[in-house]
Amino acid sequence: MKKINKTQLKVIDDKFVSHPDYFAHLLRWQHVYKWFWSHVPHDTKIPDRLKLSILDLGCGDFQLLKFLYRNAKTLLIRKYTGVDIKDLSDILETLPARCPKSFIQADCSEEVIKGNYSMVVCFEVLEHMDKDSGIRLLKNISDGMSKNSVAFLSTPNYNRISKAANHIYEWEFSELESELKKNFIIEKVFGTFASQKDIKQGLSGSELTLYEKLREYYHFTFLSVIFAPLYPENSRNCLWRLRKKNMNNAKCEKCPDLVHSRKLYPFGKPTWGYGKSPCKVMFVGEAPGKAGCGTTGIAFTGDRSGKFFQECLKECGLTKEDVYVTNIVKCCPENNRTPYPTEIANCEKYLIQEIEKVDPTYIIPLGAPATHFFIAGSMKILVAGVYAGMFAHQERIILPLYHPAYALRIGGMKEYKEDFKFRIKMIQQLEDKL
Repeated sequence: MKKINKTQLKVIDDKFVSHPDYFAHLLRWQHVYKWFWSHVPHDTKIPDRLKLSILDLGCGDFQLLKFLYRNAKTLLIRKYTGVDIKDLSDILETLPARCPKSFIQADCSEEVIKGNYSMVVCFEVLEHMDKDSGIRLLKNISDGMSKNSVAFLSTPNYNRISKAANHIYEWEFSELESELKKNFIIEKVFGTFASQKDIKQGLSGSELTLYEKLREYYHFTFLSVIFAPLYPENSRNCLWRLRKKNMNNAKCEKCPDLVHSRKLYPFGKPTWGYGKSPCKVMFVGEAPGKAGCGTTGIAFTGDRSGKFFQECLKECGLTKEDVYVTNIVKCCPENNRTPYPTEIANCEKYLIQEIEKVDPTYIIPLGAPATHFFIAGSMKILVAGVYAGMFAHQERIILPLYHPAYALRIGGMKEYKEDFKFRIKMIQQLEDKL
C-alpha cells in the first residue's frame, strides 16, 4: 500500500544548533546557487531561451526560489514550477511579483509534469515515501529534464541502524546509486552531514590532525557538514548531482549484426559510460563484453576483465568514481568478437558526445581498436612503441594501454598492473607541472 509522509523541514529552530540537517539544507541551496552562478550567463539582458527553467519537486515553502531571489538571480530564471503535496498557494502569493513562478499541488511520485526543464531540484522528499513511490519519483525527475539539464537530489543514507520516525523508506547508498544509474549519469555525489563516528573512520594523517584542531573551536554540528562532502558513502545524508542519461543511441539500428547480438545478452540495448563528469582521466575500451557490460549495462563491470580493471584502479588509489569509463562501440558483439571498422564509425558520434561532456585532459584507450581510433593521424609526443608512447589528439593527451582481457589471456597481470600504474604516475607528474 502506498505511503506518503507530509513533513516539511524547517530551516532553523529555536535551539539553532540542534541538528546538522538545518545547516546542510542551507548549504544544499547554496550549492545550487554556486552551480547556477558558474553555468548561467550573468547578463540579465540575455535572451529567454538561455535563462533557466526550474522544476522544484517537494518545494515546501519555496525556500529555493526565495534563496535565489535574495541573491538577485530570479532575473535569470525564465520559468519556475513548484510541486508539493500540500496547498501552498497562499505562500506563493506573498512572493515578489518579479519571481517567475507557478505552483502545482500534487503528489510528486505521481505523473505530475513532463517538460524540458533545465534544472530539476528535489530535496528531502524521497525518504518520505515508500520504495515503489520513490522509484516513480526518480522517473518524474528524469521526465522533467531536458537533454542537457541538471538535477539535484538529496536524501538520507540508511545506516542499517535507525531512521527518522517520519521517514517511510531510507535508501542505502549503493542501493540508490544502482537505481539512479538506470536513468541518470551521476555527475557528482557529496555527503551533506555525517556523524562524528562516520567522519573519523575515514580520516587519517594530516586530515585527522586538521579535524582535531577544528574540533577545539567548532561545535560538531558544523564539522559534520564541513567534512561530509569528502565521504559521501559514510555520510548520513547525500546530495546527488545528476545528468539525464543520453539514450539517443537506444534505438540505433545502423549495425544489423549488433542489433541482433545485443538482444542475446541480458542488458539487451546500447550502453553508455559511467563515472565522474567532468573528469581529468577517461578510459575507453572497445565494446561491451557478453558476461560483463552486456549483462550489467556498465562498462568494465561483471566479468573477469572488469574486475581486474577495478583492481588496477584500486592499486593506484582510485575508484570508478574518480575516472570516466566507456567503450568506442556501445553494443555487445556476438561471442565477444572485435568490432568491425564500420561499427566503430557508426558509434563515433556517441563517443564524441561523451568526450565533449566529460572533457578529459587524458584519455587512456584500452586495446588496439580504441588505440587506433585516437592515434590514427595524431602526433606522437614520446617515441617508445605505441603502448609506451604518448600522443596528442585534439588538445588531449592519449596514453595507450593493452586491454585488461589481453593481460588475463596471456597471464601478464603483474606486468599489466605496472604499466597501468606507470600511466597514472605520468598523469600525476604532468599535472604537477601545470
